[in-house]
Amino acid sequence: MQGLGSWARDMGWVSPQVIARSGCLEDGILAIHLPDALDRCLPSALRRDNNRAYGVTSAAECRSGPCLRLLARIVSAPVDVFRGYKQDLVFISHNVARQASRSSLPSLSVCPSPGVHNRQNIFDYFLSQYLPEAPLNHSSSIKWFSHLPPRPSECPALDSSTNALGVTMLGRKTGDHNLIYNGLKLYGDSLATFRSWQVRHRTGRWHESLLVAMVLQLFEAVECTPHSAGNWLSHSKGILVLLRAAGPTAWQKAPSHECFLCCRVSSTVATILLEEPTFLASDDWCQLPWATFPKDDAHILIDTLLRIPGLLFLSNNTARKLREGNKAGAAEDEQQLHRVCQDIDMALCEWHDIARKSGYLGKLRDFTDAHHLPFSDIMEFRDVMQAQMMLFYWTGRLLAHDAAQRVEQARLAIGLEARKLQCDGRTFGDAADNICRSVAYCQKESNGMLGMQLSTLPLRTAEHFYQSTGEAEKALWCRRCVLMKAKDSFLLVSGAPAPSRNDTRQHEVSQGRLVS
Repeated sequence: MQGLGSWARDMGWVSPQVIARSGCLEDGILAIHLPDALDRCLPSALRRDNNRAYGVTSAAECRSGPCLRLLARIVSAPVDVFRGYKQDLVFISHNVARQASRSSLPSLSVCPSPGVHNRQNIFDYFLSQYLPEAPLNHSSSIKWFSHLPPRPSECPALDSSTNALGVTMLGRKTGDHNLIYNGLKLYGDSLATFRSWQVRHRTGRWHESLLVAMVLQLFEAVECTPHSAGNWLSHSKGILVLLRAAGPTAWQKAPSHECFLCCRVSSTVATILLEEPTFLASDDWCQLPWATFPKDDAHILIDTLLRIPGLLFLSNNTARKLREGNKAGAAEDEQQLHRVCQDIDMALCEWHDIARKSGYLGKLRDFTDAHHLPFSDIMEFRDVMQAQMMLFYWTGRLLAHDAAQRVEQARLAIGLEARKLQCDGRTFGDAADNICRSVAYCQKESNGMLGMQLSTLPLRTAEHFYQSTGEAEKALWCRRCVLMKAKDSFLLVSGAPAPSRNDTRQHEVSQGRLVS
């Protein structure tokens, strides 16, 4: 069975080249090499949005000619988002952006903008599109937004990175290629400024450094496609190094604690994709940051999920030893794998009891208008954070199952009898189905871009499970939900035509992994 990590690399989520070139700390300095970062981020975005405007038609052209000169200007020139415009821009005001729904926002030409037109309004507009419309004051994973300092701040990279988010989002929503271009320039400026900031502040100022890295990571989460998540992973690895360099006690008090909580969620996703053990799973990192604040149910679940990257790593090593004929070493690893699988399975069951008592499980509702879908009902939740917890729970169950399956498949491949590494009666298919049933809720427009992002890893995991069980129709549905654009993906779960049988067959042949 193909592992989730190799599968993710095949899908373009992780590549050896990206991992080798990704951001890391060298002697306490975040090593974001600007030419590489621009090579990874800006050319792809410019190709996507400005092909005709800038004459970029191939990857080769992005590394030479006009594009190379363009990148040189990005590195050397001071960035002013308002430069080059023939008329003043009117941005959505703070109050309008916070209170109006996306469908009822007035056009920019008539939008009221009391007071000074400042860049804070631009970032507020981004938040109005990114966050759910319903209040989420109880959610620890998004409290860090409230701790972003007003501009101008003491950290220039924080200003330019938040401006990049707001300007690019505004450009996307209005179809303004000049705004998009300036947003990408601001992003490149942020990378360079952040590098200089790290050189000046080799130690200390962890909170400001982490805020910048989080905003840059968020930019990549919003801007990248499902096939180009390597840049997001680069920032994720940089965040992990920043956390570790500061130590677990550096995140015990507000506002740093709220930033740590958000990073813990994104780092869980990143380490699962990389399939590498993480220091965040250690006892110190699961206990010391909560010396001042109580741990909520979401992070109790994450305590367990952070053990899964190590489980996947152990599973890969065990399967490799079996293939190499190292039966003695494999037998020892299998015993350890069996213990870890049981521990994770028990912890997930205990958390499920917490979820049931707290009313997190969600409710099924008939979805009669979606007769073409693989499912006749959908899952609904109280809010996005409740949906996130349940999606993470189902994803954890599928990943633990996948780790066990890798070893079983390796044993069968060399003629050995497969051993059951998990308890009987686990309905992993139900977990995958529940992930799919939750997509319609997560991708509701009222849940913002955050809701859509929460379903990406769970859908990928469910797709991988369906591929292993030969359920081609469900696997194809998962893939289409992730790969299609935001609005198209929502249309898919609310009325778009289903793929034909020929489409499904072509998908099976192209993947070479789906079974009829």
